Amino acid sequence: RADLNHDLEALMTALDEFKPSWVVNFAAQGMVAQSWIYPEHWYRTNVLGNVLFHDQLRTRSWLEKYVHVGTPEVYGSTQGLIDERAPFNPSTPYAASRAACDLHLRTFFGQYKFPVTWTRAANVYGPGQQLYRIIPRTILSIKLGQKLQLHGGGHSIRSFIHIDDVAVGTLAVAQHAPGGECFHLSTSRFVSIRDLVEMICREMGADFNQVAE
Repeated sequence: RADLNHDLEALMTALDEFKPSWVVNFAAQGMVAQSWIYPEHWYRTNVLGNVLFHDQLRTRSWLEKYVHVGTPEVYGSTQGLIDERAPFNPSTPYAASRAACDLHLRTFFGQYKFPVTWTRAANVYGPGQQLYRIIPRTILSIKLGQKLQLHGGGHSIRSFIHIDDVAVGTLAVAQHAPGGECFHLSTSRFVSIRDLVEMICREMGADFNQVAE
């Protein structure tokens, strides 16, 4: 285990010993709402920490492919399907920090031919997910008999993708994608948060009106 901000030397020593042909980087500081409180923490990890890491990686001859796991938050608020050429329009410190790192990697690809590809996945769900996420939080509320607050009435529209599909897509990008390309991992099915909670209630035999508020 290593922290990009404090253990970069140890991390690079471990990588130099292992000499992986591929590196898939999931490391980032998440939590959109909290990024407003101490934005410098998000920029320190998602920009500076990653930039220093990439600057080390670009000198390693053993590296053949680097997959940077990004986020569609870099596009800001959107409607419907968007493709990988959509312009960045981040609206939170978290999103801005992720967009900044993606732009930095573009410069490394242009200058050094750094073998980077990007993935940006829709809302991911699956076993072991953090309990504050909407799907496990709904399930937990039903099981505990607690009310679930739907912000804005739950009318925002989302696309959800299972972690197994994200894993398959990420591996395919690592195996086959050319450098400098970005790939969205999503489905064409959209659902409102309210409809999603109603769906979970039906599956669990719960009354939506007793669960959500």
